[in-house]
Amino acid sequence: MPCVALSLWLCAAALAGCGPKAEIREYTAPKQEFVQARGLPYVKERFRGLGAGEGSSPSSVATAPDATLLALTFVPKRALAWRFTVEGPRQRLESEADPFIDFVASQSFEDLHPRWRLPQGWREEVKSEGAEPVIRLGPDDDALTLRVAPVPFENEPAAIALGTLNVQRQMLGLPGMDLKRLPDVTQTVFLADTYSVTAFIAGRRLSADELARRMPPGHPAMGGPHGGGMGRSVEPAMRPGAAEAPADDLPFTFVKPDGWRPGKLRMMTDLVFVPANGSAAELTVMDLAPQAADWTSNVNRWRRELGLGQLTEEDVAAAAVQTPLASSEAFYVELTGERDGRPQKTLGAMAVHQGRPWFFTMKGDADAVSAQREAFTEFLGSVDFTNGSKPDGE
Repeated sequence: MPCVALSLWLCAAALAGCGPKAEIREYTAPKQEFVQARGLPYVKERFRGLGAGEGSSPSSVATAPDATLLALTFVPKRALAWRFTVEGPRQRLESEADPFIDFVASQSFEDLHPRWRLPQGWREEVKSEGAEPVIRLGPDDDALTLRVAPVPFENEPAAIALGTLNVQRQMLGLPGMDLKRLPDVTQTVFLADTYSVTAFIAGRRLSADELARRMPPGHPAMGGPHGGGMGRSVEPAMRPGAAEAPADDLPFTFVKPDGWRPGKLRMMTDLVFVPANGSAAELTVMDLAPQAADWTSNVNRWRRELGLGQLTEEDVAAAAVQTPLASSEAFYVELTGERDGRPQKTLGAMAVHQGRPWFFTMKGDADAVSAQREAFTEFLGSVDFTNGSKPDGE
């Protein structure tokens, strides 16, 4: 089998040739609470620091003419990530570091594809149907280009992050990093339901001939200047049946209120219900990894979706409300704001079962959600994590 470690056409150690899989257990991710508590200003400051040599060799970065801004955003419950890269002169990228983080932090997902808000002055070029978007970081013809590509993978997220980072480092003439060093040279951006690993990498961009000379004997070609070899079809990464997760796979029982019908399951959702009368409201249930069980960050995620300001951990704790489930309790919040100029409402609850957070939300037009509030709380009251996994009332 050719050397395709980490689902890239490079090894995780990049310059050292193919070797054993990285020991994922040695990777220590940054604490979500630490990052979230300090917010985007902290993330931006640290990201700029990476471009100035933080975590690497400042002396070599000081004279580096080139750089790459990198983000790898993971799609939960799929063996899929999305890679975002901007290549160019280091000094020009320094001025784009903060907007780049704003762009990454704005990402959300519907189905398998990311959505985002473009920073002021950025523009998305219209491409042919089915092609990935190309984003220009300004109105001029010579504006830097942000490229987007799907990255299917088969290993742990830390391994794919390391491999992707080392691809970009090799193209800038830098040595590969091992897994223990990954937190030193990257900055994690926590998103609504997932996270993105970002890096500001400075070096001297190698020519295609220079890259070829550094490749191990018999290694496949890189496939292009933007981290090639990773652009396989998204479809093979989809887990069979993942879009049709049955209710009896759930670790709880529940009672479906009258007047609700199953909705379309999307990426990351375990259950979807909508009112049978067609009103603009939707209930979703999803579970995430244990590190996502931070109530403050999730409340602020829902507030951002409604155009509301962010609250401190103390503010969220002071306003904390718990609502009963059949077997336990859940944190609960009601939020009203706007989206696209229309009044919107979110009812959100989070319960933790065996270390994993489960999120129950109803979102939609403010009037429609308000009309379904009682049904939503009745649904929550029926959720029982002690009895197995069949919905009652079916």
